Amino acid sequence: MPLDGVYLRHLKKEIEKVLGSRVDKICQPNREEILLHFRTVIKQPKSDEKNLDFAVERKKNLVYKLLFSVRANSARVHFTNYSIENPKTPPMFCMLLRKRLLGAKLISIDQPGLERILFFNFEARNELGDIVKLKVIVEIMGKHSNFILTDDRGLIIDSIKRVDASMSSLRMILPGLLYCLPSNQNKICLLDCDIKSLVEKINCEERSVVLSKKLLGVLQGFSLSICEEIEFYYRMGEERCELPLNREMASKIAANEKLEGVFCELYELILNFRGLPWLILRQNGEFLDFSYLKMQRYENTVLLKEESSFSDLLDKFFYENDKIQRIRAKAQNLLQVLARVEKRLKRKIDVQINELAECEKKDVWKLYADLINANIAKIDSLNLKHSNNESIQLPNLYDAEMRDIAVNIDPRLSASKNAQIYYKKYKKAKIAENILNNQINLAKQDLVYINTVLDFINRAESEQDLLEIKNELMEYGFIKKVALKKSPKRADFLKFTSKNGFLILVGKNNKQNDELTLKKARNYDLWFHVKDTPGSHTVLFTEGKPVPDEDIVQAAKLAALHSKAKNSSNVPVDYTSIRNVSKPNGAKLGMVIYEKNKTIYVTPNDVMV
Repeated sequence: MPLDGVYLRHLKKEIEKVLGSRVDKICQPNREEILLHFRTVIKQPKSDEKNLDFAVERKKNLVYKLLFSVRANSARVHFTNYSIENPKTPPMFCMLLRKRLLGAKLISIDQPGLERILFFNFEARNELGDIVKLKVIVEIMGKHSNFILTDDRGLIIDSIKRVDASMSSLRMILPGLLYCLPSNQNKICLLDCDIKSLVEKINCEERSVVLSKKLLGVLQGFSLSICEEIEFYYRMGEERCELPLNREMASKIAANEKLEGVFCELYELILNFRGLPWLILRQNGEFLDFSYLKMQRYENTVLLKEESSFSDLLDKFFYENDKIQRIRAKAQNLLQVLARVEKRLKRKIDVQINELAECEKKDVWKLYADLINANIAKIDSLNLKHSNNESIQLPNLYDAEMRDIAVNIDPRLSASKNAQIYYKKYKKAKIAENILNNQINLAKQDLVYINTVLDFINRAESEQDLLEIKNELMEYGFIKKVALKKSPKRADFLKFTSKNGFLILVGKNNKQNDELTLKKARNYDLWFHVKDTPGSHTVLFTEGKPVPDEDIVQAAKLAALHSKAKNSSNVPVDYTSIRNVSKPNGAKLGMVIYEKNKTIYVTPNDVMV
């Protein structure tokens, strides 16, 4: 993904439209993102319908949301049109930015050469009302990306990622230290160099190294993807390639001047901001890459789509990926809680199974009690108190041959007392056995339920989905109840249409599963669920009509796709009429039993939705 120095230069040109605007709002959706809202006022003439010669001024407020992300795999800065949910309590760094930057005016944006760094220069007022200069420095450098706030002397006020001596001894980012640029690795900026000297330096590099790697090691602000594209232009010349640039330069691409010609065109493109926002898609429509060049080396293997702006391109490209990451980040607390609950349940089941094994001795204890009662006179006559014998041989009345059996007794107690002890142990074990069996069954049901919830969390597509799952867990006491300011809006079922026009609904959590199966569906509708695996209830609404086999297969694939077995290649899916599905008394949400079902084996990854 070539968010390199050249792409950043084009972004900088777009962002400069908010110069002179003031920071109206500051948010920090998570620990690696900052969102600045810039409010600007524009004046528009408005014609009076009665008198066209008379014009009045109309003020219009425009708000631009500038997103800064310092995530390792998606570091960037651009305008965004999407709404991002913010935490209830803003982080400390966000509070610091609000204190320093709210109301500040953006006066300029700088970029050192073609480095992946932007300086946002602000004018703000301090607590005394004096105008002060502040600078926001955004470094787009993979895992080393950072968002840094400095004062007019270049001293670091704070940063979203602090770097101490244990992390880097060469360049620390800590409050109070003087900010310094990262090393430029002795790379050459195309805007500040002589092209002939640049070509000579590239030719001096080791011959065994491919041209794209040479360019990557020499040029500042060029990603590997762009270097490979430059090599493609150089190798193929103008016979098969056409740079999206000034074709007057094409004559320079000759035997010994090809590389110089390519660099001349690139220089013009960078200097005059002539790159275009190209989105690169796979044949199935999946986002693959983005660039400011029309990537021709892919030939016909990909789709190229020109977007309206560089910001819109990044906004669209990263939105879905970041959305999933945000959901996963918010799901971590729930996953940790459920992991602890799952571990506790498994430990509880193991302990109770061991206790249950002890209860299996109850019949032996009853036998001992019966034999002692049958031989009370004999045992008392032996006067065991003085012999200190802790066992006695008694004939087994339940054995056809009346063979003796060793019975442990307490010689200090009478025979009747020993019998009573064994009877008590027998009754206690019998009661405990019933209780333990019940408790183990309940714990196993809870474990199954937790596994279904874990599956729903892993497949959650929105924060609303997670909120409904959290409320469900609060109802059952798995997590602490929290009073909500307002009742959350219920998420909709997943909705699909079969090949022949039948409606198919899929539940997104256990509550929706129950509602879909027990309330919304009718007796003649078809119910689908993956066999013996956590997953969503899927209902095909037949409207009383016969359903073709291809629609049944499609619904079965959807059921498999929205289950824990979605990555498997051969998934068994049970299906039956709704009339054959019921909910046992006391069963948890989403738990049902069914009968008269058929099983179909499907592969979920080829479903057409």
